[in-house]
Amino acid sequence: MPRPRMSLGEAAAFIDSNYKSSIAILAKISSQLNSEFTRTGKSKKYYEQLDGFLSWLQNDVSMSPQLRKRSKIVLALEDIYAKPNYHFPDVYMKKARQLFERWEARAVPAGTIRLLPVDHPIWGLNGIMHGVASKYGQGGRKTYVLDPRYEKRDSRVIGSNNIKVGKWFPRQLVALFHGAHGHQQAGICGDEKSGAFSIVVSGQYELLDTDRGTYLYYSGSGSVDNTDPRQPAPSTTGTMALHTSLGNGNPVRVLRSSTGKSRYAPSFGMRYDGLYTVVSVSYPTNSRGGMYEQFKLERNDGQTDINMLIYSPSPVEIGQYQQINRVNTATWSRSSDHDSAMEE
Repeated sequence: MPRPRMSLGEAAAFIDSNYKSSIAILAKISSQLNSEFTRTGKSKKYYEQLDGFLSWLQNDVSMSPQLRKRSKIVLALEDIYAKPNYHFPDVYMKKARQLFERWEARAVPAGTIRLLPVDHPIWGLNGIMHGVASKYGQGGRKTYVLDPRYEKRDSRVIGSNNIKVGKWFPRQLVALFHGAHGHQQAGICGDEKSGAFSIVVSGQYELLDTDRGTYLYYSGSGSVDNTDPRQPAPSTTGTMALHTSLGNGNPVRVLRSSTGKSRYAPSFGMRYDGLYTVVSVSYPTNSRGGMYEQFKLERNDGQTDINMLIYSPSPVEIGQYQQINRVNTATWSRSSDHDSAMEE
């Protein structure tokens, strides 16, 4: 490894040299094998070189915008931890991601909301993340918030809310912005007066619930933990909303999350799968002997065939979703002229 003190040009050249002579080779071979290239034989020297290179980046490099622009450092880190067709051992993926996040944290002040241009292919008006922005906290921790430039659609609406069946959302917060579901985390959106507007089938109660596509069973809050055999856990607002929907017959929007175990769950993010009607409630017992409330919902007729929804998300949307978890385009790929920051 070279001495820590290097000129900008020397550091850029050293990064590019290591990318070409170790990372690119390991990436290509792992892609051909469709698995990790074991650290034996000929591969050993490439991994040893990568060890030294990552150690140098970790201990001796103060990353600057100029060095990022002049070198292949973005490509190098992406190849290691962000590209699904390349297969590096977890230890290298973790180190590469940590390096990127550390440099990103130094580049963005805490409390900053990063607002990307309206024509951005992912975060712009026509992008899959439209309506959401990245916010940076202490230590560079990144969270997602609603983009203050746009007004979210009201989700407390009975029916489809003008959302097309099969519409896919990369995150629940994006679904909230578009009015598909009214909560960033909770699975039921509704109230005791109007009923449930929407639910998210997430697999949280996979040991209790069943999802058959055209119908499903959905358990109320506290169903797994209750131990009382004579009465279910106290009803939450969401559970009471489902009771109201059972009584009034109003349709409920159903979104399926990729965390669900059903074959109808999307591969990533969550998808709006149409309107369902709450048709019954039963009171079975869980593995602890506790009673719980379980609602049966049936899919309404006249909608896109449930089996056709497996094509959502599309390959393009999947590719964009994977980019979200790779580099922050504002920090690494766009000039600062496009960025706008504000304090909450």
